[in-house]
Amino acid sequence: MSKQSIAFRLSIYISSAIILVLLTLTLVVYRDSLGLVRENIEKNAISMSSDIITQIRDKVISSEELAKNTAGQLSYFVKQKDIELLLTSLISNYPFVAAIYIDLDEKVMDGDFLHYSVTRENSKIRFKESKEQAPGSETNSDAVKSITSTGKEGWTEPFKKQDGDEAAAMYCYPVIISGNGEANKKAGYIQVELSLSFLNHEIKDMKIGKSGFSFLVSNKGTYLTHPRDELILTENLNDLSDSLGSDEIKILLSALAKGRSGSFIAHAGMLGRKKSWVYYTPIPENKWMLIFVVPYSQLFRDLWTLLYKLILVSVAGIALIFFLVTYISRRLMNPLAQIAGEIHEFSTAGRVKVSRNEVEALEKSFNLMQTWYNKFKEEQKISQLSSRQIKNDMEQASEVIHNIIPEETPVFSGKDKLEIFSAFKPANIIGGDLYDYFLIDEDHVLITIGDVSGKGIPGAVFVGVAHTLLRNSATDISARNIVKKLNRELFSKNHNQYFLTLFVGVIELSTGLLNYCNAAHTTSFLLKENGTLSEVNGTHGLPLGLYNDREYSGSQTELAANDMLILYTDGVTETINKDGLHFGEKRLKKELISLNGNTPAEIVSSIEGSLKNFRGSLSQIDDYSIVVIKYVPA
Repeated sequence: MSKQSIAFRLSIYISSAIILVLLTLTLVVYRDSLGLVRENIEKNAISMSSDIITQIRDKVISSEELAKNTAGQLSYFVKQKDIELLLTSLISNYPFVAAIYIDLDEKVMDGDFLHYSVTRENSKIRFKESKEQAPGSETNSDAVKSITSTGKEGWTEPFKKQDGDEAAAMYCYPVIISGNGEANKKAGYIQVELSLSFLNHEIKDMKIGKSGFSFLVSNKGTYLTHPRDELILTENLNDLSDSLGSDEIKILLSALAKGRSGSFIAHAGMLGRKKSWVYYTPIPENKWMLIFVVPYSQLFRDLWTLLYKLILVSVAGIALIFFLVTYISRRLMNPLAQIAGEIHEFSTAGRVKVSRNEVEALEKSFNLMQTWYNKFKEEQKISQLSSRQIKNDMEQASEVIHNIIPEETPVFSGKDKLEIFSAFKPANIIGGDLYDYFLIDEDHVLITIGDVSGKGIPGAVFVGVAHTLLRNSATDISARNIVKKLNRELFSKNHNQYFLTLFVGVIELSTGLLNYCNAAHTTSFLLKENGTLSEVNGTHGLPLGLYNDREYSGSQTELAANDMLILYTDGVTETINKDGLHFGEKRLKKELISLNGNTPAEIVSSIEGSLKNFRGSLSQIDDYSIVVIKYVPA
């Protein structure tokens, strides 16, 4: 009876304490849930709009990058007369781009044509080129002129195209070309036309709950997209009086001017004047703003459901705990023995017979679990060591790629007819330059230098692949054949659309005859013993890895005694000083002439010193490589 009395009292005390805790917790959760909902509404709104914002920014940023990348490659493709191939391939890959226009200045750019355009008309892509700009064209519009007249880049105010009712906006980016040792010159503009109709369809397809909607406005408040098509480019935020009050309109216009995000509660006209949550956020690239409206009740629905479930679970838990604690209290010793047995079973996996002494069994079980814990800490330490090892392996892999660059002073099995000295300095840890020199046979030495379009680890891996394939392709003493074979090999393994500019030369040691092939690489120089400097010029084809079936030509010249061949990558001439000027070919030529009579090592060292002095306190922005070869016949 005494045990039953204690058990009864224990059940009352324990059950009452647990019930009190659960009731208090439920009341606190109930009280705080409204505050929690209010604090998280904006986070929910941001989450609900993230897909739309991401889609819009992706197309805006992609349009800007498309213009900038095209401007960087334009000079080369114009000279190669491959501008149609460039523009049609670009617009094919970007369905949201309606057109690309290029207008060049005849005072700066040479060519048969100065105006190019590629447009998307229904499912067809049309390319045009002309000497004169067509009057009334899209690029003559006031929206475009407001950007191009400033000489800077930027987005135009959205407009309706002249050949229809479609809405569009253009990103205008200047074409800049650099002269030898001179300041950059503006050669014209590239305009990428973003289809707002395309954006409108995508925004409509993204549902915000059951009845929410979103729309996009320009930096002046004009509708760029809207569920009601007739409002696009015809109405403004000032016309929201049927949906919002004047105070809400002022909030949106102020946020639009200052580029801020925020939210407020309103009664949207399109939702039958229901209480709604309005969230607005800018797109920083062009100062447009995305506004979306969702019914207030829709934002609360999930949290209210969670709260109701919590109340139901709490009530059920209180009832269950009351009966469970009562049962345990009445059979206090049996549950204790059962718990001790289960813990012992867990800790020993059934290998050791449980002791009848529950305290002793619990002590042994906790000792075993302590052993497990210590073992876990040791395994965690091993895991950390493994992570450190992975980091070391990556550094070693970088070193292996760096070792592809040959030694500064090579030894060709006793051949002493060439003196070679080289330098390689990447802008970052891993560079994208490539050069090499090795014997093809006893009388022919291959000398090569190149520059990969990619940067970082992917570009370095491409360097390694190109170097290996070059070594495998050097089975011929004809430079053009080596380049042609290497191009096919690189094209078949180029899955990331990298390309390689490359100079390959083969020197016949007995005669000094040099046959070479230049695949869009920088011009090399030949410094004669008498101090005259000439260009080993001529481009014999496009960069490697882009086209499988391109043919490559070649040229040849003869090295006389003590002549020097100077090879380099564009990181030398494109070194920039604090005034924005490039080191340039003109300055490089002047220095090479002044270095006549020096050894290859002295020439390389002097050029590196000049680059450092020219750059001053600025950081190096591009990799550079220099190779100097002196022909010294026996």
